[in-house]
Amino acid sequence: VKDKASGRHRAQTYGFAKDHPITVWRAAVGSALDAWLDMALSGGNIWNAHERFRDIDPLYVRLVFFLARPKSHYGTGRNARSLKPSAPTAPLSQRGGDLDNLAKAVLDEMNGRIFGDDAQVVRLIAEKEYADAGEAPGVLIIVRVADGRRRAG
Repeated sequence: VKDKASGRHRAQTYGFAKDHPITVWRAAVGSALDAWLDMALSGGNIWNAHERFRDIDPLYVRLVFFLARPKSHYGTGRNARSLKPSAPTAPLSQRGGDLDNLAKAVLDEMNGRIFGDDAQVVRLIAEKEYADAGEAPGVLIIVRVADGRRRAG
C-alpha cells in the first residue's frame, strides 16, 4: 500500500481483523509508547519529549523482544513451574512471530512519536528470546543518535 503523504510503500494492517496478532501487537506498542511519552511530558524526567530525535538524525535502534513461553514447555503437577529438558532455549517457531515483522511493527509505531520516519534508522539490531518465568512479554527499545564513525570492513 502506498502512503499518500510520503509516497512510500507501507505495510497494510487495516486488512487484518481487530484480533489478529499483528493488529493487537501494534496497538499495544502504540499505547505503551503514548503512555511513555505522556510520562516524559508530565515531568517524569526520562527524556525531553518536546525534542524528539530530529528528522535529520541517523539513528541506531536495538529491539529485544521477550516472548511468552508456551505452557507445553513446562512440566505438569508439581513440576508445572519447571522447564522440560526438551524445551527450546530460543523462540524458533512462527508462533511468536517473525523477527522482521515484529521489528517492522515497532518501527512503524515509533514513526512520528520517537522519530520522524523509520528511514532514519541506519543500524537495526533485533533479537527475540523467551521472557523469564513470571516476566511479562514485551519489547526493550533502545534508540540513540548514530555516532558518525565509519566501520572498517
